[in-house]
Amino acid sequence: MRLFASAAQAPYFERYKGSDGRTYLHRECIITGIGQSGRLEVARLIVREVDQLVAAGVLPEGSTALDPWNAIPLVDVLVDALHDGDFCLLLLEDELLARLTAEIMYQTLRTANDSVRPPFSLFYSRLDGRPTLVQPFFVPDFPMTYVMRYTTWEQREPLVWSGTPTEGEVVGRPGMPPFQLYCSGNALIAAMRSRVAQLEPASVAAVARTRVFAKLYTVLWSLWTSASASTALSHAQHAAHLLRTHFPSSPYIALLDTDAETFRFEDIPLPEAPEGTVDTAGVFLREARQARER
Repeated sequence: MRLFASAAQAPYFERYKGSDGRTYLHRECIITGIGQSGRLEVARLIVREVDQLVAAGVLPEGSTALDPWNAIPLVDVLVDALHDGDFCLLLLEDELLARLTAEIMYQTLRTANDSVRPPFSLFYSRLDGRPTLVQPFFVPDFPMTYVMRYTTWEQREPLVWSGTPTEGEVVGRPGMPPFQLYCSGNALIAAMRSRVAQLEPASVAAVARTRVFAKLYTVLWSLWTSASASTALSHAQHAAHLLRTHFPSSPYIALLDTDAETFRFEDIPLPEAPEGTVDTAGVFLREARQARER
């Protein structure tokens, strides 16, 4: 089932005053930067599971499927690709490790009087209340000429990522950069958890990396949906084993050995955007934000 709303509800839209004094609505696809309204749709990340994730403290109280954090605007070609499983958005490594570290420490340190699931305010208000860093993956035979970081659809050039409408660097498929999205990373995890592992003919590195990521998504989802204390603790111990095995040098791993007296959830580092990350707010929104800050 396709879960898409009208483009008028896109959370990336920003109202602005034109030179003629009228109010306009700017919009653009998060991947391509294309701003033509006729080709834009809104992908709702999750629908049926919202109440379940609110109850688990993964999403804030009062959340609904229509909230801005739960939607991303895409051109119709990418909407179809997302629906068909030809395209997915996976959180970067540190995004997953930060969330798993918090979950592991909560289950490890909680007392018998604590609930199995923590409230959203304990650590997800900080970890999930910020832009989310992701890596796009496409099936190898996807027509990449459709994926452009431009502001108009007519410029059908090779794959180009651009900081401004007139500057760009041509990169190959393996060089696709990370993206900074303005939506809930937790919602993305819920939406993409069944399509994490990339299969051949994807590169050997992508297959190996996403196979590990698939395990992380699975154990994180298991923690979110655990109803009993013993089951949650078992999942937390398994998650800690995965982190120590696959990411032994990560700064997040050192936090797993912190005792209850000194550990604070605020000590979990927030993921940082790697160099070359594409800010999906787009040229127009970045310039508008900078103008307001001045």
